[in-house]
Amino acid sequence: MGNIQETRDRINRLKDEWEREVAGLPGEALLSMERTRWPFEDRPFHELLAWLNIELMKNAAEIGYCRFLYAVSKK
Repeated sequence: MGNIQETRDRINRLKDEWEREVAGLPGEALLSMERTRWPFEDRPFHELLAWLNIELMKNAAEIGYCRFLYAVSKK
């Protein structure tokens, strides 16, 4: 089992890498459908990126809610 600081550091490194990669894409790549597959086939890549970010935010919110429920269940 790892420790929390290692986990935080890993998440931050992955976030930084994600931001670098997405920021480095030219506008044509964001509008292109070349990188998208099912269920986003025939859709521009920027729509997939937007969906991925929404999913990440949703999952983070769910984790936060689980932490809240765990904390209040201890009382």
